[in-house]
Amino acid sequence: MKISVLARWYIPGMLLFILLSIAAAMRTATKEHSLADRVNEYVNILVDNNEFSGSIIIMRGDELLLREGYGLANRDMLELFTPESKTFIGSSAKQFTALAIMLLQQRGVLNIADVIAKYLPADLIKEYPSLRADVITIHQLLTHTSGLAKGTGDIAPEIIDGVIPRGWGIDDAGTLCCQLNSLDDAIAIGLMANPVCSPGERFEYSNCGYNLLAKIIETVVPGKTFAAFLQEEVFWPMGMSNTFFDQLPSRKVSVKDYGLSTFVSPHDYNTNCADSFFSGAGENLISTADDFARWLRAFFTGVSPVGTAWLEMMNAAVPADPLAEFPQYGYGWVIDKLDTGEMIYFHNGAMNHFSSFMHYYPETETLIVVVANTSMVDDYLRDIDKIVRGKDYALPASTKPIDAEAVARLIGTYECTGDTESTQCCTVKRKGNILCFDMGGDGMFGCFYVPGAAWRCNVGIDVLFTSNELGQINGFEWKQHGVLVFKKVMSSIASDDA
Repeated sequence: MKISVLARWYIPGMLLFILLSIAAAMRTATKEHSLADRVNEYVNILVDNNEFSGSIIIMRGDELLLREGYGLANRDMLELFTPESKTFIGSSAKQFTALAIMLLQQRGVLNIADVIAKYLPADLIKEYPSLRADVITIHQLLTHTSGLAKGTGDIAPEIIDGVIPRGWGIDDAGTLCCQLNSLDDAIAIGLMANPVCSPGERFEYSNCGYNLLAKIIETVVPGKTFAAFLQEEVFWPMGMSNTFFDQLPSRKVSVKDYGLSTFVSPHDYNTNCADSFFSGAGENLISTADDFARWLRAFFTGVSPVGTAWLEMMNAAVPADPLAEFPQYGYGWVIDKLDTGEMIYFHNGAMNHFSSFMHYYPETETLIVVVANTSMVDDYLRDIDKIVRGKDYALPASTKPIDAEAVARLIGTYECTGDTESTQCCTVKRKGNILCFDMGGDGMFGCFYVPGAAWRCNVGIDVLFTSNELGQINGFEWKQHGVLVFKKVMSSIASDDA
């Protein structure tokens, strides 16, 4: 059989092309395999250091590059953290509040350009005249440009004639604390603080604003709570069967085994102690890494309940503080452009000692989802982001077994010095490999030992113990990102009751 000149070129050319394609695919597979290896190497050091437990999912397009759980979801039950473990999401859930508003906008139920007085109950507006409901628009609530304060109960109220303001209560220790049992309680807490600026003047992150958005949803959809609306219109249709608001006792039991923080020694946080209400700001939304990855992949490919409409609104973001964490803010998402010109959508969240972290790069369709029952993990997750994008990074320092005798010298009570804003005495105790710093009204902090950085309390906070000329411990310095925050001096020595 005679082979044409074209065939003589085409057949070996095709064979060469196929071989080159296979080789390229093998290189890609090796590269992606090494990406998972590098992430695992990095995160496993954190797990060994008792700095992280959670789940990470990484995707590029439809390709799953990593789906892994790390550490324990529940230390008492020795239950492993998996991508199916339920945990609080925090402010990363603001995107669902924005989505619900956009869904109602599409249906003609509301208009984001309208002032919020058109949709809020009249008695709420009357109760809080400083709200300026006749000036603030829904768009401004969505983009944190309403001028409202953050609204998380940071400002303790005055108790006049024994009357405790709404949303507050007295705990077992006799201390005034937030006790939120409804969305209205959360709104009351947020509106206690005066506005920080005029509506539309500038970006000011406000949980209170997103709680008002949830109230608007409940007002324009009669007979349905904010939580029920999201469940029926978003979570169930999207197949997010493990995403819900912590509300009913049966729900609490289902989540209880996943709710222990690695950090708050000696008082481990249990989800049953959480306030129970529906929050537009993200409090009390429970989800999993699997559910969030499923949702984000659908959303960014335009198959969410609002299609591509919300993506277009996100791109019309408002400028925030260019020096702050949020360069631009869309509707429930931060939008930024890296030095390379690459766009990124992201948000993080924290609820008590739970945290979440989501990154999406539209040019490469790269998605990173992290959920954890440890707090303040952002710095470490920026390194994971570098690993995914092929940038330089450094492995975290690995902790060494602590010297029990050396640690015993640190146990005791420390008093403040005269040149510090921290007036509370501090009792230092040991629990396992963690030092517990009980600062009374200033809180309880757990620190772990890191070679070269002394004792570390979460990310960026280091505690360095000082000694006298005889080598005896006489105090410690509390530093944040290398800057001295306060000093304390030892006043008495206690026994190590670990």
